[in-house]
Amino acid sequence: MSVENGWQTLAGERWMTLNEALKQAESYDQGALALLKTLITTVETCISEATQGPLGTAKPLRALAQFGEGMDARGVLLYEPHQRPNGESLANLSTSGTTRALVQRHGLPVLVDTTAGHMEFVGGPGERVNLRVTGELPTLSRMMLQGREASHVLAFPIRDARRQVLGVITVELRCPQGVSASAEPLGVWARRLQQLIDEAAPQLLSLRVVTDPSLDKSVDLPVLGVTMRGVVNRLLSFARYKEPVLITGPSGVGKTTLALWAHERSPRSSQPFEALSLLAVPDELLDSTLLGHVKGAFTGADRDRDGAFARAQGGTLFIDDIDALSPRAQTVLLGVLERQSFRRLGEDQRREQALDVRFLFGSHVDLWALVEKGRFRADLLQRISGLTVAVPSLGQRQEELPGWAGYMARRFASQNGLAPTTVNDAAIAKLAAVDWPGNLRQLDQTVRRACIRAEERAPKGAEHIVVGADDAAFAIAEDSRRRPAAAPAAQERDEDWRSLLQRAVVAYVTEAERRGRADETRLSLEDAKVFRELVVLEATTRFGKAEGFRALDEGEMVRQGNHSKRLASAAAFVAAFTKRLGS
Repeated sequence: MSVENGWQTLAGERWMTLNEALKQAESYDQGALALLKTLITTVETCISEATQGPLGTAKPLRALAQFGEGMDARGVLLYEPHQRPNGESLANLSTSGTTRALVQRHGLPVLVDTTAGHMEFVGGPGERVNLRVTGELPTLSRMMLQGREASHVLAFPIRDARRQVLGVITVELRCPQGVSASAEPLGVWARRLQQLIDEAAPQLLSLRVVTDPSLDKSVDLPVLGVTMRGVVNRLLSFARYKEPVLITGPSGVGKTTLALWAHERSPRSSQPFEALSLLAVPDELLDSTLLGHVKGAFTGADRDRDGAFARAQGGTLFIDDIDALSPRAQTVLLGVLERQSFRRLGEDQRREQALDVRFLFGSHVDLWALVEKGRFRADLLQRISGLTVAVPSLGQRQEELPGWAGYMARRFASQNGLAPTTVNDAAIAKLAAVDWPGNLRQLDQTVRRACIRAEERAPKGAEHIVVGADDAAFAIAEDSRRRPAAAPAAQERDEDWRSLLQRAVVAYVTEAERRGRADETRLSLEDAKVFRELVVLEATTRFGKAEGFRALDEGEMVRQGNHSKRLASAAAFVAAFTKRLGS
């Protein structure tokens, strides 16, 4: 039986079974699990019928479903039909963040060969991209997948009726050596599985989401409205994974509190939790703050000092305001994340320490917008944003305001030895009329001022204090008086390319001089060729191999077929440069 004919019969049978399971499902989790099981059993049947060729001995390992920010209440769901002999915990499994990003960006199923390091879109452009060279699939992702015996990954978009990508499903396979991602049966399987997912999506997306009942009992998050309940349930799902999590949202929404909350519900809850805001760390001190240093590493280093990485070993490190990282520091962080190791400033290169830290990152700006402006590395963002939680502003969850105001008043009274304090409805109405650009942080300060005024006006020895409308109005006015008027939004001026190039040159010379003083591996004039090779890698990553060289006025090289060799040379130079100089 041919692959196509086998599928025609199989698709109908599988869909009938899955359709019935979706009708009987009482929750999203039940429906998604039924879909994942169907995908796995379908692939198993196809393998059993692939008697010709090496795919007959392939094996599906696991399937995962994960939704994006627009479907916050749905977390990561995994189905694994076979028990691993090494007993690896499911909590350490997740899909490649880069693969998810590619599917979400293009809306097409993707086939990834983790061994050869190349990828193909199914149903779209068939040009193969060498992931090893372009860096599209980070080394850590390849190692992660290969460590789970996954030689191939089929990744599919979960699309709604408007073809908008809401999530990604991945199926990991172990195939015999020599099976390429372009193998004809794999392409057929991917297209048919996508059809099955598209047919199931409307019913799956309509199923209700059951949130964890323990959320109602959280002391750290005393107020959870309908909007935030989905966000927190998503974060709870992510808490069990070691993969980095990016928590986005405006200033003052409580990103640090959420990071600590996730840590305390993770397998690392008994280990250290470190929180660091990059806005409070000058760039020249950032390396020491993160990596630590040994005595004598630089002027003023009078003793050995552990950095945030060392203090968080075995636990969780939350780095807020990640958008504040300089280009140089972004490179340092990416290197640490890729290698999963670090060494303190001034320490012998042979004393690299293995890194055992779960990273959480926070940002209040659109990082992809920074990528488009050349101010944030795309490969770093892909590395840290595979699991993303978007926290809405207080204005987007107005239903929480009465609960938060009451909680903040009770907490303030308890902390300051005041009589039990409540906020009446008239005061709540005053507070609800404010926009709260500073979110929970601003509301907390205002409620504190209102409590102080209410306590001052209450009868001496009162057993109960009530914050009224006048108290709230006074505190709101005081907040407005203290808060400086917003400066007119100056139009952001993008630096032209000459200024950016000058900054890169200055950074190179500065680093060369520093390494000379620190007696580290020197930067030579020959090493400056790395700029040229990085330009080659950037162009081919952004536009594709052939178009990247054409963009650099190397069309003749493409016509002669020498561009692949030139690209490999650039990658080898950069790899050797990085290996010799370390982080």
